Formats: sequence, C-alpha cells, structure tokens
Amino acid sequence: MKFFGILLIVTMVVLVMIATTYVESISIGIKCSPSIDLCEGQCRIRKYFTGYCSGDTCHCSG
Repeated sequence: MKFFGILLIVTMVVLVMIATTYVESISIGIKCSPSIDLCEGQCRIRKYFTGYCSGDTCHCSG
C-alpha cells in the first residue's frame, strides 16, 4: 500500500508540473491598486484567461 501512495504523489506532482508548463504567466506592468478590476480587464484585452496580483503588480495567465 505504501508503494501506491508514493506512486500517487509522484504522479500528481508530475501532472502539476506539466500543467504549469503550459500556463503562461506574464507581468504587464500595471499596479493592482486601487482594485484588481483594471488588471483583469487589461489581461482579457490582451487575450489572457485571467489576471491576478502578485504584490502590487498585475500578472496575466492563461
């Protein structure tokens, strides 16, 4: 049973690594304050799936 648990964990880690390889994330140089709405809107204009804040800088991914 212990072997299958380790195998499951390794498989999950590999899948996460593969998934994050295909998700492009870039900083677009926009400040997130006063709200994240501007960040999300600018990311969608640039054809990215979503926008998120890291610190006070907007990043786009997808």
